[in-house]
Amino acid sequence: MAHGNYTWIPARQYLSRLSEGCRVADIGGRVGDEWHLDNATVIGWEGDIKVDLDNFTDTSWLDGIDFAHSRHTLEDLANPERLIKAMQQVPSGWIECPSPLAEITKSGVDGLMGYLHHRWIVGTKLGALILIPKYPVLCEIQVEVFKWATDLLVYPIHWNSYYQWSPGQPPKYCVLKHGVDFDLNDTNAYMELIFDLVESTISDNQSKPFYEPAPQEAIA
Repeated sequence: MAHGNYTWIPARQYLSRLSEGCRVADIGGRVGDEWHLDNATVIGWEGDIKVDLDNFTDTSWLDGIDFAHSRHTLEDLANPERLIKAMQQVPSGWIECPSPLAEITKSGVDGLMGYLHHRWIVGTKLGALILIPKYPVLCEIQVEVFKWATDLLVYPIHWNSYYQWSPGQPPKYCVLKHGVDFDLNDTNAYMELIFDLVESTISDNQSKPFYEPAPQEAIA
């Protein structure tokens, strides 16, 4: 599928509605990156403000920030909960991660499962951000995703999970853990958690105002 940049349009549409003078932090972004936000302070390993997002205690770099934007970052972190807690002090924000469906779809080229280097599967359910550890065992399991495959082709929005919060409604989240919420010795139960998150995230995406099919020329 040649979907180009169509997949990423929703974030741009949402961010374009921010009020003038809104102080924005692009957390985990990269100065000069294709998706660097105009007039935003980039915070992270390669940002205007250098922060190790996997190892910090001081959060003064968020002081005075009105809107936190974090795209394709949480899934890479060893401890994403630390960053989510930090972002809870910001009045409003937007989090975007590869969707659970994208993370469990095998490539027709190399047979690998989703984005192999990611540590977490991130989705949404009941108004909360849900994170499930992504273990290597996934690559050994035969996952049936044909019933969702068309969604990825026709509705590129499903390549990602989207979570936004507003003043007075800080981000809600749940980090599921082996030995507490599931047992890796029971791979069926582990996969059921992931499938449930795939379906809830698809359902949430379908309720978004920017849910629409891709232009025909974007599907190949």
